[in-house]
Amino acid sequence: MWCAHRKYSFLIVVALCVLITGCLSTTSDQRSVPSSDSDSDSGFGASGSASSCGSSSLTSRVPRQGSTLGSQIASSLPDRSGATQNRHCRMANAMSSPNGGVPNSLRNLVPVQIGPGVTICVMPDYMSFGTDADSVRAPLGRDQAVEMARDMGFMLPTTSMVDAIYRSSSARRLTPSPETQARESVNTFVAHSRANDGEIGAYRGLVAGHRKDLVADRVSRQGNVSIYGWQRGAGNNIQDLHSGHNDYYADYSHGVRFVSQTVFINGENVSIFDVMTNPQYAQYRQYFGNPGTFSASDLNAFNPSTPQAGHGASNCFTPRGGPAPPRNERARRVDPDQIRMNGVYR
Repeated sequence: MWCAHRKYSFLIVVALCVLITGCLSTTSDQRSVPSSDSDSDSGFGASGSASSCGSSSLTSRVPRQGSTLGSQIASSLPDRSGATQNRHCRMANAMSSPNGGVPNSLRNLVPVQIGPGVTICVMPDYMSFGTDADSVRAPLGRDQAVEMARDMGFMLPTTSMVDAIYRSSSARRLTPSPETQARESVNTFVAHSRANDGEIGAYRGLVAGHRKDLVADRVSRQGNVSIYGWQRGAGNNIQDLHSGHNDYYADYSHGVRFVSQTVFINGENVSIFDVMTNPQYAQYRQYFGNPGTFSASDLNAFNPSTPQAGHGASNCFTPRGGPAPPRNERARRVDPDQIRMNGVYR
């Protein structure tokens, strides 16, 4: 009887050993297989690595916040007919001025995943002048937006990036608020910016849905401003890609959100220009823009090593061509206000 019990005990021990060995083997196998990258999900737009976009080197050339309030700067902007270009220059100068500057909160870049292993770093809101406590979103003209982005090491987003940013902003998506009267006036864009502030409240993360984005595409490269977005939901834009305005046109609904020229490919920081030219990154280019409206050369305007014909001080004085502007823009001439301007973006 004892022998029988001993025999069964031996068999039980052997069975337990087999089970334990199998479990250990399975655990070992699981550990040896790399975990699947969450970036492979089809719903791109989730935040990437926060640490990758948090480097101060990415925002080292972004103007610091000054002491002048956004409302004070706005009150000094010209609002008369034919002064649009002058206004663009004044806003850009205010943001580059030590006294004016850019709200500190815009320096907190947010990671946005645009494809498997591909992350861009974007400003949490649109470019503004003033302080965190009192700022106004600046509807800049194309030339001033491109010049500022280039000088700061940023670029305008593509339509694909705008879509990804909106998907990633699920924590705070704002409601579009279209206006039909005095769309280009200072009072209108200041009031619209204040309405955005009221909806955002104290939140300081990524927000989207409250503006049409100035975007980089083939038409904007040729001189016109291209706008896109103002979403009422994912895939439901008020504004499809539109490039019918001259480069100096802007109204209350336009927003300038900058994207860092440094992107992250599988955790490696890479220049966007390397991604677009180096064969090593060819497989990732598809995530940066729609091939039908975007190509690598559309980013040349933001590349510090590319000659910028047509950009510079003259942008505030003479049109760069394109279709005839609206009547109130046709008489654009140098006026005393422009002569007195001595900022960086004249």
